[in-house]
Amino acid sequence: MQQARLYAEALDDCGINLLTDLTAIEPGAEWETRLVELINKADVFYLMWSQNAAQSAWVDKETRVALDRYDRDLKHVPRIRPVVIAATAPEPPDHLRRFHFESRWLGMRRAQSRALFSAPRNSDNAA
Repeated sequence: MQQARLYAEALDDCGINLLTDLTAIEPGAEWETRLVELINKADVFYLMWSQNAAQSAWVDKETRVALDRYDRDLKHVPRIRPVVIAATAPEPPDHLRRFHFESRWLGMRRAQSRALFSAPRNSDNAA
């Protein structure tokens, strides 16, 4: 969840009018209805993808709402933008496989998690 918040903060800092369930749904609102309204207004649907997202019934429902609108709109709006936020994220479900989940940034994050050089195992070489 922390990675998703950082991503949201970066988008907000770039001047993007970001609508999330935490920022756009007021206490007491019928949140299920409001969530569908927000997705139907969106130009871009950012899908924060992780193991938790893959197992979430709500993420599944939200992606299906966005995908239904995408398929009905001649301009394919909202644009579906998967963002893999965990290095070991699962494969997307069948209904989302047509969208590219890899990014150059993900490749860089994976590369940074691996050591380029490893420390010598033998301490006899130490000065």
